[in-house]
Amino acid sequence: AAAIEEQTPEQVLEHADRALRSQRPEAIATAGFAAYDPSARTLHYAHAGHLPPVLCRADGSVEELVAEGLPLGMHHMSAPT
Repeated sequence: AAAIEEQTPEQVLEHADRALRSQRPEAIATAGFAAYDPSARTLHYAHAGHLPPVLCRADGSVEELVAEGLPLGMHHMSAPT
């Protein structure tokens, strides 16, 4: 639902993070979300602790994309004491 309402992959993952924290405050999850615009031939993606995305190009080459980000639910957790 967030993907329909939100405009960017970052906003989608922020929405998912808020939902996870409100419904399951003890939980964490990894996620990645991407949006491809075929007319502009652009890929926008956001990352929340998941494995980095891999881009497979039409020529058969493969590229691991740079991706950093905390898992969903992590930024509100305090450091261990």
